[in-house]
Amino acid sequence: MTQPVRIAIVGDYNQDSHSHVATNEALKHTAESLSIPLDYTWLPTQTLSAEGAESTLRKFHGLWGAPGSPYYSTDGALNGIRFAREQGRPFFGT
Repeated sequence: MTQPVRIAIVGDYNQDSHSHVATNEALKHTAESLSIPLDYTWLPTQTLSAEGAESTLRKFHGLWGAPGSPYYSTDGALNGIRFAREQGRPFFGT
């Protein structure tokens, strides 16, 4: 596989949140274990409640609902979930 798997993490990253740091580490370890290239990006929920959110989400193969988040925008988080469901994209929520 030459093209990286692209994962969007729907949530508001906080470097002081152990679960957010662990999410990054889990993705890194998984990619290494499977010997696959992986790109992941945290998408702040406020950006997913704005115009153009769908075009941003289309760039990703799958979405992960971030753990340990009080989301800044519940509507943005729900838009990410709705997009995954309606477009048949894998979604993992923790």
